[in-house]
Amino acid sequence: MPRPFIVFDIETTLDKEAAARAFKVCPEDAEALKAAVGDFPKTPFHRIVAIAATTLTYDAFYKRWSVREMATLHTNGGDDGDLVRQFLQYLHGTAPIVVSYNGGTFDLPVVRARAMLHRISAPALASEPFRPFSRDHLDLCDLFWGRGRDRMTLDQSARVFGVGAKTQGIDGSKVDEFADAGRFDTIAAYCLDDVVITTGMFLLYQAWQGIFAIDGLENAMTSLRQVRDHIVATKPTVFVRDSPMPLVPEL
Repeated sequence: MPRPFIVFDIETTLDKEAAARAFKVCPEDAEALKAAVGDFPKTPFHRIVAIAATTLTYDAFYKRWSVREMATLHTNGGDDGDLVRQFLQYLHGTAPIVVSYNGGTFDLPVVRARAMLHRISAPALASEPFRPFSRDHLDLCDLFWGRGRDRMTLDQSARVFGVGAKTQGIDGSKVDEFADAGRFDTIAAYCLDDVVITTGMFLLYQAWQGIFAIDGLENAMTSLRQVRDHIVATKPTVFVRDSPMPLVPEL
């Protein structure tokens, strides 16, 4: 049976305690922390506040994809250990090919770092997913743009190719602000929107390879957004459900 694909994305805030330990400063000294970590913290200093993912399965005979599961979970302001543990159990139990956009550079290293910090075993991320163009991880940013000067953001790529756009009114730079305001449902919905457009980029790549019917891309994006709306409305608390989703469209 073909391996499923899991498209995922994370949102993060600064882990003040980890940064303070590394740089030997007070975690409550905002100016000292800012001077130490710079404008964009290094991987170990990111605390995950939301993870969104969708599982896709492929029917080779009909050349179509189906959404098997979708969820977006957040910490609600608490520690991210349980969230990371649940996501890693999801990967381990599914044995998927992981799909991301720039995940090889950011998302996967952050998940690995948080697993190590929380002493969580993560054999699914032990080696192969961190190698460029590996058999276990498709980094769409690498596949579309390589590792040179032409690399584009997810929003730029999605807009160029007409597969959607990032949510208006929020971007990665505002996650700290939204987290401080307790708007974790908003962050989780934003994270899921990124998964939807990343999935659109994935299907476009599959169509370019002749694996997916190119004329079905628009209908597939409509189906994905319908599932997204259902998930945001019902707010599942786990990645894997015991019963099938009420809405499982063929893409």
